Amino acid sequence: MPCWSPTVTTGIRSTGTSLSRRGHLHGRADSFPRLPHAGTLARKRILVLGIGNSACDVAADCSQVAARTLLAVRRGTHIVPKYLFGRPTDHLTLMRLGTRAPLRLQSLAVALLVRAAQGKVTRYGLPRPDRPVLCAPPTVSDSLLSKLDHGDIVVRPTIDRFDGDCVTFVDGSAEPIDVVIYCTGCKISFPFLDEALIRADGNRIPLYRRIVPLKLPGLYFIGLVQPIGAVMPISEIQSEWVADLLQGHAKLPREQQMNREIARYHAATAKRYGRSARHTIQVDFLAYMKEIRRERRMGARRGAPGVKRTTAAGSHVRPSHDCVAALGALVAEADRVLLDASAPVTAWVSRGTWLP
Repeated sequence: MPCWSPTVTTGIRSTGTSLSRRGHLHGRADSFPRLPHAGTLARKRILVLGIGNSACDVAADCSQVAARTLLAVRRGTHIVPKYLFGRPTDHLTLMRLGTRAPLRLQSLAVALLVRAAQGKVTRYGLPRPDRPVLCAPPTVSDSLLSKLDHGDIVVRPTIDRFDGDCVTFVDGSAEPIDVVIYCTGCKISFPFLDEALIRADGNRIPLYRRIVPLKLPGLYFIGLVQPIGAVMPISEIQSEWVADLLQGHAKLPREQQMNREIARYHAATAKRYGRSARHTIQVDFLAYMKEIRRERRMGARRGAPGVKRTTAAGSHVRPSHDCVAALGALVAEADRVLLDASAPVTAWVSRGTWLP
């Protein structure tokens, strides 16, 4: 579960309450009993920290009712519209040509399309991005640049300190602020699992194909990836591979081989995105889908040496009814454990008795 709790030393009371948006939890320094509505923030001076999707959406919404809305950013990022030439922007990642062209060429093509549609982000007061467009997750927003252009949102650098109800930024400027909303990312953690079993130091978690922990047979992670595009098709094909493993239709490779794949993934991610805790679970949609399909075929051959699994192009091998029922029972038990903090979590993690 991604989580983050802000610590404020002076001026603004921190309660640990969080705002939830798009699967991320965001700490904030004021105390609202529930998600703020328009009346709560009307005529307030609001400061939003961050430049991701959540930060831009929150700032755009707040600017409609707030007396003043500031957006504090530490670094530049690429802002892309939700639609380009009448198509969802993330569909650019679904083009077959995109998976075959070199990354540098893909990045150049997307950058030119975005530049033609809206110009440079520096025109709107945002810092210049320090990485190419496909070497850092872009921020998707149709409203931010328009709000900046009209002065509804004002960009500021990162915070230096709080002085009572006044916020001082690193460039020496200061603003009186009523509400601070943190949209500064997330931390990967699993509070329902013993840290001795699995942990994500620096948001890095060693998983074979982003799914399988090597030392915990029977435990799998579904959807713990960050693609440009929809995660649901990825979760579906991940689940189908896990069903193969649970039914004995496929086998994992040797541990040494899995360790090499994990090391290659982390090295490639660090090279492309930099050594940042923000980009440790990035995948390319089509390339990753192809990777899991290939792994299913290879796993089937390991499970039955000499027998090649044959399926029609683009078709899926569906798991059996019993396996689907077992997976459903596992999900139900996981939900029960999450609701009951006192339950012996390690029992259902390691027991491995879900399949008939």
